[in-house]
Amino acid sequence: MRSDFYDFNAQKKIWSYIPFGGQKILSKDILTWAPERLADWVNVYGPEVYQQQSHRDNKYRKAFYTEFSIPKHKHVYDFGCGTGYFALELCRKDYMVSLADINEDSLTLANRVLAVEGFNSQGTHLISNGGKTFPVSQPYDIFHSVGVLHHTPYFREILLAAIINLNPGGQIWLMLYSDNLFKELTVIEVCPVSKPIWRYNSRITFDPIGSYLDWYNPEKIEYLVGDFLRIVHCDYVGMNGNHLIVKLEVKFNNG
Repeated sequence: MRSDFYDFNAQKKIWSYIPFGGQKILSKDILTWAPERLADWVNVYGPEVYQQQSHRDNKYRKAFYTEFSIPKHKHVYDFGCGTGYFALELCRKDYMVSLADINEDSLTLANRVLAVEGFNSQGTHLISNGGKTFPVSQPYDIFHSVGVLHHTPYFREILLAAIINLNPGGQIWLMLYSDNLFKELTVIEVCPVSKPIWRYNSRITFDPIGSYLDWYNPEKIEYLVGDFLRIVHCDYVGMNGNHLIVKLEVKFNNG
């Protein structure tokens, strides 16, 4: 069973730490910083994140926030917001952002990160139940999740829940680990898309962060959610195409 290989409470503990500068810092420790120190950290953290070519490169940044964006002044639900840096990027582009995360300290930190540049979130939401259900205070135009859904075996369930409150014409924006990354780090071929990684080779760990990892490619995304979502953009980015940027739309009117 999936639950045998996925411990939600362990994930909460793991993601209370923020990787930065080769170290891991507790979100709650950053919350003790003075506003000036937090502002300095935001200015350093962002460039470090984007300069990791194997992670989130300029092609990713442009695809999500510039070239393929739907009209601005739209409401974004940031699922797994972490530090709030990507929410800040969205606010800078005139999007309205609601924050959601499995960690309460991360939600508080994300709000403070937005406040560094004078922004406010549209609300904060604590994710529970493995992410299969999550609170929403108002419908949104974009369900945005960066580097999150490859850390859960509930990819399909989360996206089924996501479309319930997605406004007509809205989109789902994802960044995911790709099959290329899996093959590079495990030196084995990926399993068939019809066989979940936890069933096919449950003991494989190809990332030092997170207690559960999976990979994605267009074929696998189509297999998992193609009955209700349409891929409108999918591109391999980063060093050796180790990550996917994906945009999806609902195949039917969920209203």
